[in-house]
Amino acid sequence: MPSIHNRILTDSNVFRGIISSNKGGCGSIQLTFNFTDFIPFTLNGLTSIGFPSVFPVAFRIHKARSLTNCTDFRDAALAFNILITCALFLLLRPKPIVLFWCLMCIGFWHVALFARPRGTPPRLDLAFGAFLPALFVAYALWRLAYRFVLPAFRNAPLESCLLYLSGFWVGVLNSLTLDQLPLSRLTASDIKKRSGAVATLIVGVILIFVLTINQLRVIRKTGWLPYYLGWYVAGGLVLLVLGLLPGLSLRLHHYIVAIMILPITAFPTRLSALYQGLLLGLFVNGTAAFGFASILERPADVRSFLKHFSHNLH
Repeated sequence: MPSIHNRILTDSNVFRGIISSNKGGCGSIQLTFNFTDFIPFTLNGLTSIGFPSVFPVAFRIHKARSLTNCTDFRDAALAFNILITCALFLLLRPKPIVLFWCLMCIGFWHVALFARPRGTPPRLDLAFGAFLPALFVAYALWRLAYRFVLPAFRNAPLESCLLYLSGFWVGVLNSLTLDQLPLSRLTASDIKKRSGAVATLIVGVILIFVLTINQLRVIRKTGWLPYYLGWYVAGGLVLLVLGLLPGLSLRLHHYIVAIMILPITAFPTRLSALYQGLLLGLFVNGTAAFGFASILERPADVRSFLKHFSHNLH
């Protein structure tokens, strides 16, 4: 019941004006005994529900005078980091490789410290544990894809800013953007249970199909299509073997999906720039928020994680 209690206390604090619905805050609870007749009233845009009865134990909520550092700075941090990344593209305009590393580091630490920390306060030990391997993977991604596209937009700072950052921050804020779609897992049970999941799946499949065909058209014009097809067929066979291993479940986490898709964006087009921004955001979101989760997991561990994740959301 702790999640229900926390929700009651949070709503009560907002109702009393003790904490802000945007910036948070701290409150303290004072126990009162044998309280009678909870009278309804309206305050701060909310109306309470009366309950004319007697309780042997109740509580009052007051402003916390001894507690400090209770303000939530996530919105301010997001605004600041967006301005910084815009300034990198429009004003500072460093070398493409420097710009890439700035995006990588800003996105990773925004997720680890503000958007989706792995604890309260943020677990810096876990964040640094994922940061170093993420840098090595990011260098491979630079060599595979970004070094062919990002320099092509060096003389178009406004265009590159819009293309890269629009997708980048959607990916970084995945829990507030793509995660809000009514389809989180491609399983029959999840599709049946969630309202709107079928429509989301159909639209998503059509959109991905059209974008993939267009990207293959671009790759075919460059003459690299057989090379990429060979590697992706080999990768598909590896995934097939992994998916057939007994007692294990194949889990394509969104950071893995980003790594898999990024090589075919290594062609200097506007859509490739948009894809690269989104995929880099998804990569840093996945690694900073969850670490390098395994591509193979036991079904019992998956159910345990989903139960724990759902409990934390409440």
